[in-house]
Amino acid sequence: MAKRETRDQYLYANRDVTYSFTTPELAIYEIVVSATKSTNLISARIELLKGTSTLVDAPPEGTVYKNLNIWLGTYGFATPENIEDATISFKVEKSWLTDNKLSKNDISLAKWESGNWIELSTTLLKDDSDYVYYEVHTTSFSPFAIVGKFVPTVPESTVTEPVSTESAEPEPTDGVSTEGEDEEDERSWLPGFTSVFAITGLFAVAYAMMRRRRN
Repeated sequence: MAKRETRDQYLYANRDVTYSFTTPELAIYEIVVSATKSTNLISARIELLKGTSTLVDAPPEGTVYKNLNIWLGTYGFATPENIEDATISFKVEKSWLTDNKLSKNDISLAKWESGNWIELSTTLLKDDSDYVYYEVHTTSFSPFAIVGKFVPTVPESTVTEPVSTESAEPEPTDGVSTEGEDEEDERSWLPGFTSVFAITGLFAVAYAMMRRRRN
C-alpha cells in the first residue's frame, strides 16, 4: 500500500454527508453519501495501492492510472440496504493523459464486482490547468481502478472452449489450495469432525478382532 487516508462522519437518513480527502496521490478527493438511516460515526477509507488489489483475480484491461480500495464502514455495511447513493469524485493529471496519449473522455472508474471488472458511468465535470475532474455513483464499495480506455471483463461463461478427450491434471492457482484440499481442511475444523472419525476407527478395529477370534 502506497498511501491511505481515513475520514469519519455521522450519517443521516436521506441527507448528503461529505467525506473530504486531502492526500493528492489518492486521486479521490470527495465521497458524498446519502444513507437510508442515521448512524453512529462511519469511517470512509481510501487505500492507494502499489499494484492491482490482492482482493481481485486479474488487473483491469486498459491503461491504469490508480489502483484503489475504497471502504465505507465495517464489513457488510455499505450495501443498498444502508446506502441510498454515494458519489465518488476524483481527478486525473492532464500530464498523465498526455504521456499516455489519452483524451479526457477516455477515463472511467472501474469497479470489481461479482468476479469481474465493470465500468461505472463516469461523468466529466470540469478541468483546470492541471487536472480533469470526474464523478461516479455507486451503492457499494470494493477494489476500484481509474482506467484509460477501459475494456470490460468478459465473463468466463460466455467463452466456448474446445472439449478435449485427453485427461489432464488440474493446475492449482498460485497460493490457493486445490478444491479437494480446501474442502478437507474446512471439514477438519468442524466441531466433532475428528471425534467422529476416531470412533469409527475404534469400531473397525474391534470388528476385526472379533472376526479373528471366531476364526
